[in-house]
Amino acid sequence: MKEKSKLLILAFLGIVISLSLLYLGLISPIIQSLKPKLKEIATKSPQPHLSQKAEIKLSLSPQEVMVYSGEPLEIRVLAETKEKLIATDIELAFDPEVLIAKEAKPGIFWLKPQELTKVLDNSKGEILYGIATLEPKSGQGIVASFKFTVKELSLTSLNTTISFKSGTQASVVGKETELKFSEGGKYVILKTNE
Repeated sequence: MKEKSKLLILAFLGIVISLSLLYLGLISPIIQSLKPKLKEIATKSPQPHLSQKAEIKLSLSPQEVMVYSGEPLEIRVLAETKEKLIATDIELAFDPEVLIAKEAKPGIFWLKPQELTKVLDNSKGEILYGIATLEPKSGQGIVASFKFTVKELSLTSLNTTISFKSGTQASVVGKETELKFSEGGKYVILKTNE
């Protein structure tokens, strides 16, 4: 019985020694030859290529319109991209002394977009509206629309604007994005005839 135990221990040690020699003899040279390449890959900083950035154009529509005091105003955010657009975070600024934000809703660009953020802040004159989809799409179309009411004003006429804020973002599948904006919309407000 003791002889069998000794033989098993010796056999086990023989297997361990054989595997160690095999590793050192075959695998170790391969690993040693790969080390410089692995080190080079690990220390090499990736160089961003401009072609890797996805360009997305956002604009407000209409660019210029005339509305009367007390009337509703609808503004649309249009997107144009060759990449698969998956989400937008739209931040708009407006004059709360002139306009009241009433509604934010997804446009018809995506089939089934989901609202992630929806803040209409009429005291600060800001809208924060985030939407995303599970079905990314390229091309051009309306990603969101916003409804305002023009306040009753005592002035005969004035100009006001709605514009994109710096926090506006868009995301495409697998690429960093670069946003390009049109100028903010210019809206001429006229007092209602009495």
